[in-house]
Amino acid sequence: MLAGEPLHRFARMTLDFRRLVVLALFAQFTHARFQLFHVPTKLLRRRSRRVRTIAFARWAVRVRPIAFAGEFFRVPGLHLAEPSPQRTPFLFQAGASPRGLRFAARHAEAVFVAAPSDAVLARQVAAVRAALAEAGRAPESVPVINQQTLVIAETDAQAHALYRDYLDHADPVGAAVLLSGWTGIDFAALDADAPLAAQGSNAIQSAVDAFTAADPSRVWTPREIADYARIGGDGPVVVGSPETVADVLEHTVETTGVSGFNLAATVTPEGWRQLTELLVPELRRRGRRPLAPRPGSLREKLTGAGPRLPSGHLGAGFRSRESVGGDTRGNRMTHTA
Repeated sequence: MLAGEPLHRFARMTLDFRRLVVLALFAQFTHARFQLFHVPTKLLRRRSRRVRTIAFARWAVRVRPIAFAGEFFRVPGLHLAEPSPQRTPFLFQAGASPRGLRFAARHAEAVFVAAPSDAVLARQVAAVRAALAEAGRAPESVPVINQQTLVIAETDAQAHALYRDYLDHADPVGAAVLLSGWTGIDFAALDADAPLAAQGSNAIQSAVDAFTAADPSRVWTPREIADYARIGGDGPVVVGSPETVADVLEHTVETTGVSGFNLAATVTPEGWRQLTELLVPELRRRGRRPLAPRPGSLREKLTGAGPRLPSGHLGAGFRSRESVGGDTRGNRMTHTA
């Protein structure tokens, strides 16, 4: 944008020009990601395991020097940031692919998914619970939180009018570009009206599965996916009055077993005002929200337990370890009290 140029002139650019800009940005975005992450997948996994080991050690119970020398990293000293009351940050895991579920079963304190329907969500919740049980953790110990976008007004009619206005400002081409980045699939190269086939990628595999394999009763085309994702991305959108939206959320919880929702805003701060001024009072009236927030850290607010990692979590073991295996070549990490 040029200095002094009115913002509204850019908001009125033609659709064709906006598509060119979006596609150019996507090309730069994907090129940058390729340059940053053009590393064999197995190598990335080994690196990520080393990062987890270092992170857990630095978040341990005491402030102490760390001497780590491994295949990818050398970490000689103290953590530079003052520890929070939680020590270890609350551990969210995003994704519902088989590999993501195995990771969640070992490490996650909450799992974030983005299921486009209750049918897909129920399968994802069941898969998380099964993975936790297989890993020896209580199946209900880790909340599963689904992405959700809400459009709320005083009445259903007003909410749907607001939703139509939002759609007038949303571009399916931009949505397709965003989905291409998430899924690793070039939507521009696909037949827009042919069913999207399941395919592997090195991007968010569960985002692909949600529109291809997770719900056998629903067949999606690239055009339908791009139109669906204009508002809310790859998560569902609920439109209506506070009573209508609360009914839908309650039904989803009861039929899928999901623990809660990660709510996205359509327009800020308008979207947040819809939640706080319209939906929250209705949820409190139904006993679904407390009258006052639970005090304490994020971990305490979400779990009701203490601020630290629970003793049974893999990362909690680093509190008492004086030495931890560094990597597969025999390097070691030592903690000096």
